[in-house]
Parts: sequence; C-alpha cells; structure tokens
Amino acid sequence: MRIQWPMFIEGKTPSFMKSFLILALASALLAGCPKEGADAPISPSPVMSVEQAKKVTAKFSQHFTPPPRTIKDITAILDREKRENPASVAKAHILADKTPPKTKDTIVLAKFYLKRARAAQEIGRTRQAIKDFRYAAHYAERGDVSARQYSHMLNGLGKTEVKGGNYNSGIAVLRKAINLLEGSDLHPVIIGIWSVVQNARLAGFSAEAGDIEVAEKFLRQAEDRLAEFLLMKLKFEYYRELLPAYVASARARVNDFRGKLREAEMTCPPQTGPC
Repeated sequence: MRIQWPMFIEGKTPSFMKSFLILALASALLAGCPKEGADAPISPSPVMSVEQAKKVTAKFSQHFTPPPRTIKDITAILDREKRENPASVAKAHILADKTPPKTKDTIVLAKFYLKRARAAQEIGRTRQAIKDFRYAAHYAERGDVSARQYSHMLNGLGKTEVKGGNYNSGIAVLRKAINLLEGSDLHPVIIGIWSVVQNARLAGFSAEAGDIEVAEKFLRQAEDRLAEFLLMKLKFEYYRELLPAYVASARARVNDFRGKLREAEMTCPPQTGPC
C-alpha cells in the first residue's frame, strides 16, 4: 500500500498553500504572546515577524527529509544496515533447526541439545533455548559427564531462564551450578573464579527480581570468594583485574535497585561498561 504524503513534502507546494502555511505559523506565534495587562511571564519570548516566519519555513523545507513511503522503502533501508557476521547467523539457524539423533545415548543427546540450545540462543529463540538447555541438563544428569560440563549446561539454562523472565527458576538453577562446582574436585583456581562470577551474577539477578535481601547475601558471598581468590597470590593478572570489576558491577546493580543511585554510580567501575 502506498502512503500518500502532503503535497508540500514532495516539493509541489502551490502558492496558495505557501501563503496559508506562513500565515498559520505567524498567527500561532503571535497568539502565544502575552496581551497587555494580562499576567505575563517575566521573560516573554520575542515576537516573530511574518518575514522571519517566511525564512523559518524556507529553511525547514530545504532540510526536511521525507520518511519512507512504502514497505519496500523501509526494507531497503534495513537491508542497507550492516549485519553482524551473517555466516555465523546462518550456521546458527541450521544448528537450531536440526532434529535430535535417534539414539538412547544420554551423553550424545546432552551434547546435541547443548549445541542446539546455544544456537537457538544466538538467533534469539529464547523459548527453544530454554527447552533445549533443559533437555541437555536432563540427559547430562543421567549420563557420565564431568562436573564442569554439567555446570556449563546449568549455567546456560539459568541465564536463559532469567532472560526469558523466569527469575525464580533461573536463580535456582544457577545456585545448583555453584553448589555442583564447589563440591567437585576441580582445581581451586577454577572453582574460585566461577564462584565469584556466579555469586556476583546471582546478586544482580536477585536485585532485578526485587529480592534485595537475597541479592545482598549473594553479594557478600561474591566478596568473600573474591578475597579468598586474591589471597592465593597466583599470577592470574587478567582475573585479578576482572573479578573485582564483576563484584563492583554487581554491587552497583544492587544499589541501583535499592534506590541508592549515588552509591551505584560510585561503585560501577568504568571498564565494565553499563552496570
């Protein structure tokens, strides 16, 4: 359907329309001026003359860009926009549309649903991603997968649940992932890093969900784990800089949702971007 715009947009304004527009504009401006004896503002705006109104109208016409008139015009503008890595998006679509393998091997099924969930997540299919992450965790729990692999699946599920608006489910899953890692035989450094990140993340999610008391509990745990990690005195400069930023960002988010905006601004580290 073609949208019909007024004639003056297309540069075909008849002379009587120009006169009408100028007079209408001048009348509107003059009408806003205070009358003598009325309660006028302290600093009234200067009156614009008809000649000045003509100049404003002419300047407006020269710089006005009409909006797209048809659906084709709109799609043409969108097509001109640069897309991020179209090859990766196309690959994700293929993976997200794959059918499950015909097998009863729980490890194979867990890995398949994990890959498909991540692909669905990449292209914005949140509902499918949640469902596939749940299947991946379900089969992983019944199969012989490492604690690290299983926690990765739970981590993906928890974050996607929160993204889909299921805060309670997402937070419960992420708590399970933390407990799983902290009770595993993984290297203490890996456990320490993950524990700081996950507790900081849970503090932010809990604050978003409106549970400030729980958010502060997770924040304290993140701070405690961070202190333990820093005491290890290991040569992990990247994480020694990154983890404090994570905790500071989580603290800022909690302060933000508590209404302490000044504290939120002071605690949000600039290198982390928006808190």
